[in-house]
Amino acid sequence: VEDVAYTPTSPTVGATLTFQIRVRNVGGGSAGLFYISLSGLAGTQYASVSSLAPGAAVTVNLQLPLSAATETFTITADATGRVAEADETNNTRQITVTAVQPPLSLSIATDKPSYTVGEAIRITLNLNRPNYYVYVVELDPAGRAILIFPNYWERDPRLPSGTTVLPRLGTYQIRASEPTGTERLFAFAADRAIPYFPTSFPTPSFPVLSTNGAAFLNQVRSWLAGNVPSGNWAEASTSVTIQPLANQPPVARFTFSPANPLVNQWITFDATSSYDPDGTIVSYSWDFGNGATATGSRVTKRYSAAGTYTVTLTVTDNRGATNSTSQTVTVTAPNQPPVASFTFSPANPDPGDTITFDASASHDPDGTIVSYAWNFGDGNTASGVTVTHVYASAGTYTVTLTVTDNQGATATAQKTIQVGEVTTLPGMPVIDKPGIYVWGDPDQHWHVTVAGDPSWPSPRKFQVILESPGAFQNRVVTGAAPATTLTTSGGVTKLTWEGTVGAGWVDLRFDLAGATHMQLTLYLDLDGDGIPKPVREQDRPKLVYLRNCKVNPPYNPFSIIAPRGATAPLPNQNFRLGYCVGGTYPNCTYVTWDIEHWERELGCR
Repeated sequence: VEDVAYTPTSPTVGATLTFQIRVRNVGGGSAGLFYISLSGLAGTQYASVSSLAPGAAVTVNLQLPLSAATETFTITADATGRVAEADETNNTRQITVTAVQPPLSLSIATDKPSYTVGEAIRITLNLNRPNYYVYVVELDPAGRAILIFPNYWERDPRLPSGTTVLPRLGTYQIRASEPTGTERLFAFAADRAIPYFPTSFPTPSFPVLSTNGAAFLNQVRSWLAGNVPSGNWAEASTSVTIQPLANQPPVARFTFSPANPLVNQWITFDATSSYDPDGTIVSYSWDFGNGATATGSRVTKRYSAAGTYTVTLTVTDNRGATNSTSQTVTVTAPNQPPVASFTFSPANPDPGDTITFDASASHDPDGTIVSYAWNFGDGNTASGVTVTHVYASAGTYTVTLTVTDNQGATATAQKTIQVGEVTTLPGMPVIDKPGIYVWGDPDQHWHVTVAGDPSWPSPRKFQVILESPGAFQNRVVTGAAPATTLTTSGGVTKLTWEGTVGAGWVDLRFDLAGATHMQLTLYLDLDGDGIPKPVREQDRPKLVYLRNCKVNPPYNPFSIIAPRGATAPLPNQNFRLGYCVGGTYPNCTYVTWDIEHWERELGCR
């Protein structure tokens, strides 16, 4: 084998080489038919030569592919040993061919051009050299640079040659995320690690490399150009569109309280349980079914008329979608209480007479009366629209009727009934007008008599308060009135007697022992306002009448003080009458008059 040449002279792995092989007959005789062979990793090729004269040469072309980056090919003349030669050692020649390495190439692509938020993305990389460092960076629509590969799950940036699809592991996914719009994916490959990318990943996420992604990518390119030979680094990119999810409408919900509102009662409408599954609610609009509207997640409303109203709430989310819901609100008028009214006959009964009480005139303006309860003022009661009762003894009695309607409201009516003739007590002054009479009987007992008026439609309240350092003894109440109560504080005993009086009178008899004075506070609801104490101070003494002369005291409250030298005040003595002008009872500075002088000055009534 005299010479071997091949083309192309700078092949790449896999390229087909054409070898030009020249064989010369250096012997003294002619060579008959023989074969020339070319052997390599891919096999052996042969060429036949029919004859070759002494000194003559022949050139043949044989082809084999370059199967490795460096491969040695063997060429043999007379490969099959058909020619007898004096020297067989020069029949073989070898040639080694080294492939030229192509520039580094890299490509990146996604499995589709467009994704909705939340959809999985698959990234395909093609690399023509093995074990090169590859980095994939997302430049999102907001301009941020985000590292996609390597990452927490796949930490080694080196990839094999050929095709790699990310993610390679089933333990994570690359998903489209907001912001929406066009984003670009950049891939960098180099024969060494690029220092701008992290080498540790402490959290399972895709780290943001820079909020100025374009500037960051330019830094990477600048470093590659200055530190890595040309052909040993590459960049590729592709674009994808991130689309928003189809907007889900908000969900409108609300509650209201109270559940059964009344006319003019404030109702609270609360829509805070409304929500938007993929965003936020930006407005709440209310229609109250009567022409009124409002906005806000929590509002109040009241209706001026009873009725059934359809309340509609409309909510709008941050992308303009709306949703509505309605509920019926039933507004009722407030319950009006019943009206209690009754009559009785005969009008002037005697003890033992059967008296008929008739409440059929009672009525309920917006419902029905369901019960009638009677109190006859003598400890007996009854129920029903029409009832009868017999009083065993003469006296003045207050009859009370209480009616209850179907919604629980009540009303009361009272009347005073005189059974038998009107009686008087020994020494009692003539009761000629409503008021409180203070007097004494022939046995020197004190009396406080509270007299009402037959013209009053119902009994009225009175309040009697007696105070003294002494004791109120031998107390007797006459008439339909409650008993007295006693309390003691700071050495002063207070007697309280409170109740109501209509036609007729009630009387408290008592004795004062162990003290020379007492203070009396006496009030009666003459004006019918429901409060015993008159509003005006000057009206308070006018409702009190003293002894049979029936003069008014100078003030109310007032004090009765025993004459000088007496151990206790008695009603028929010339006791002193006064009131406190300084201090509080019993530590008072008094202004006083003798009762007889006071009676002469004012004159008896």
